[in-house]
Amino acid sequence: MAGVQLVPESTTSPQTTQLSSPAPSDTSVDNDATSNEKFTNTSHCTNILEGLQRLRTDNCLVDVILCAGDREFPCHRAILSCCSGYFQAMFTNGLKETKQTKVMIKNMNPTILESILSYIYTSELVINKNNVQQLLEAANLMQLTPIVEACAKYLGKMLETGNCLGIHRFASALCCTELAEKAQDFVLEHFPEVCQSEEFIQLGPGELAGFMSDNRLNVSKEEMVYEALLRWVQCDKKSRGAQLKDLLPHVRFPLMDPVSVVRNVRRNELVNKTEGFDSLMEEASIYHLSPEEVSSTRTVPRERSGVTQILVVGGGVTHVENEEDVSTNHINGFDPTEQMWDNDLLDLAIDFRNSVEYAAVTLHNNIIVSGGSWKGSAVWELDTKLSTWRKLASLAQRRSRHKMAVLNGKVFAVGGYDSSKDDGCKYLDSVEVYEPNRNEWTEGKSLLNPVSSFAIASCDGKLYVIGGKGQTGVCSPQVQCYVSNKDLWETRAPMPRKGECINAALLNSLIYVVGGKLPAILCYDPKADTWMSLAERLTLWEFCGIAACNGKLYITGGSDREQRSTEEADQSLDTVQCYDPATNTLTFSLPLPEAVNCHFSVTILKYKKT
Repeated sequence: MAGVQLVPESTTSPQTTQLSSPAPSDTSVDNDATSNEKFTNTSHCTNILEGLQRLRTDNCLVDVILCAGDREFPCHRAILSCCSGYFQAMFTNGLKETKQTKVMIKNMNPTILESILSYIYTSELVINKNNVQQLLEAANLMQLTPIVEACAKYLGKMLETGNCLGIHRFASALCCTELAEKAQDFVLEHFPEVCQSEEFIQLGPGELAGFMSDNRLNVSKEEMVYEALLRWVQCDKKSRGAQLKDLLPHVRFPLMDPVSVVRNVRRNELVNKTEGFDSLMEEASIYHLSPEEVSSTRTVPRERSGVTQILVVGGGVTHVENEEDVSTNHINGFDPTEQMWDNDLLDLAIDFRNSVEYAAVTLHNNIIVSGGSWKGSAVWELDTKLSTWRKLASLAQRRSRHKMAVLNGKVFAVGGYDSSKDDGCKYLDSVEVYEPNRNEWTEGKSLLNPVSSFAIASCDGKLYVIGGKGQTGVCSPQVQCYVSNKDLWETRAPMPRKGECINAALLNSLIYVVGGKLPAILCYDPKADTWMSLAERLTLWEFCGIAACNGKLYITGGSDREQRSTEEADQSLDTVQCYDPATNTLTFSLPLPEAVNCHFSVTILKYKKT
């Protein structure tokens, strides 16, 4: 026998049989991994599924029966647990169902459960308009993600003006984010038709507010939003009329035609008796007369309106060369919706070229620039529609490091510095007021204290001059407030800390101050006369600019002088910090086309080409 050796019988030991290894063959097997061959049965998965389905059909090896309604479905716990997190938790966590032979699935349509079990055992499922909703609900419960995604995709293809609101509500309730967003996008895109549907009338006030407040709402004019709201209210004036105080603020009345506001809004008895109505109308009236004096979510054009707000950054110091400031004459525009800078605007007017420390403000969507270190009394207006500069009446007083603001439809040139004065009073307390209809500057009420390099903002008929450097050369936290209906200056609560080389912007009736050596955004509430500190800066921002655009604040450029010694030349920054007041967060936005400080930042409206 091969491999067996017989040992002769011994007189001193018992007979034994010894097995030995086979003799080496002349042909050896190479055990190198490179000679291994991997075999894959491509039909194995299909065969397994078919076998499992036969076991279920033949009621073989089943260990649990699922019950729905009056029907029973024999199954295998292991198979259910492998496919569904719902069943895995049910059968492996020591719950009572672990030991039950029969498990009742409550509130489950037997036909739907049968379809789901068929999918688990065969990977196939038939979806149609009659079962898709119940399938999605059941699959969501049982954590069957492939079915959830398939049903959501099916419903996404079914969207139309008559069902999109219902699908949006259904998807939101089940936390099907992708489907909910797709339905929401459909509603916003087709709002003029959707607001005429029966589903629109059945919206809850919270749902309606969500659509009305969305900047993507596709309406050619804001009157359509107001009319849709009235249609919703008319279905139940008594109960829904009480919701108007929460819904009217989502109508952008400042963007409506003034005549339409008078005829269709102010004269509507149900609407004009609503709490908060007067303040909404006051905001609209001020905006219609002087758009620059109002900045809120209601003054932001909707994305589909054909109008958008553009951030405009002009001039400023780019770097220092031989101890002299080198300035730029460029003006650049930034579209937040497109996230793009362009230089379609003209360069600075001739009197501001190679100059710095001028002031700028928008008036009737044009940009007015005044003063500066070169020709300190020059005033020019950039017509943003015609792209032309027009020289205006000059200031009576040379000014640099001053600021301008619009109040009651007029431009105020406030304070500043006049290096040509030799009487020791180079810091200015004088104010000049520009009347655009007459192209004329007149003397205004002087400041309480002379100041330069301060921040300025107008709000509710008042002008706020914040911080700055005074006659002593020391920066101050003082807030000087001009009350227009009294024609006098008063003091308000001072800044929490001193500030110079700072700037301010108005948004939602609050004044935001940035720049200088401030470590964070400071926010002033004019009505409460209180200050609060908000998000900390992301980078240095001395001599930066700030403007409100599309409901956010854009803080542009600045200088790194704060971190340099007096012997070192400071460098300009190209950073753009975007502040979202809804979340109190600062993030970096697309950088400036060139690094600048001591520039101007304003906001204008741009009408998109059709």
